[in-house]
Amino acid sequence: MIQYCRYCSHMYCGDSNYCEVNECCFSDRVIKHTNKCRYFDFLPIDALGENERGYMPRKGHYISEKPDQLYLDFLEKREEQEHD
Repeated sequence: MIQYCRYCSHMYCGDSNYCEVNECCFSDRVIKHTNKCRYFDFLPIDALGENERGYMPRKGHYISEKPDQLYLDFLEKREEQEHD
């Protein structure tokens, strides 16, 4: 899972963005980037309050199950157009 400070239970946002584990403040820009914090504790609610729906992982890339068949269909259509 990709970690963001904004989805960590240790991050408190208000006038400043404070991490209770690291005991320091971070800018909005820093907590929106990925990190590898060993104290990360996932919380699906966005600490910044910008994403009302909560954490939603991105969908993976779709790879066609039959790329060869698609290519063959393309070649057939091209041959038909050349004969017309």
